[in-house]
Amino acid sequence: MNGGGAGSAGEPVGGEAGVDPGHGGSAGEGGTALWEKNGERVSRIGKRLFLDSATLTPLLKRLEARGFVERRRSARDERVVEVFLTRAGKRLERRAGELSEAVFCKASMPLSALSALRDTLRVLTKNLHAAEEKKAG
Repeated sequence: MNGGGAGSAGEPVGGEAGVDPGHGGSAGEGGTALWEKNGERVSRIGKRLFLDSATLTPLLKRLEARGFVERRRSARDERVVEVFLTRAGKRLERRAGELSEAVFCKASMPLSALSALRDTLRVLTKNLHAAEEKKAG
């Protein structure tokens, strides 16, 4: 693969996008939240990623500044902001797919085991956030 950010499992696509765990998100889960539905509401992206507005907005601003997304007010409700991938964002999506393939190959695990691990981690994350919300509320 090329050396422009997704060349190996050790070269995160998120760094190219200006997104890494130290910036309140990851290109992995964050990227899929953007790529699954183009034009998704910011509030729904935040809910999916368990990120509040104060964390998500700067993340989206960095992605927008780098030309990967556009934020637009909804034509139906101006209070709603929707996020759309740009051409560069769609290219980044393809490169992230290449990175996922590289990780899969290096993991030496069956796809079913990797999928089960991903699902388990999602449940764990959801449960931890629910427990935190219950504690705060």
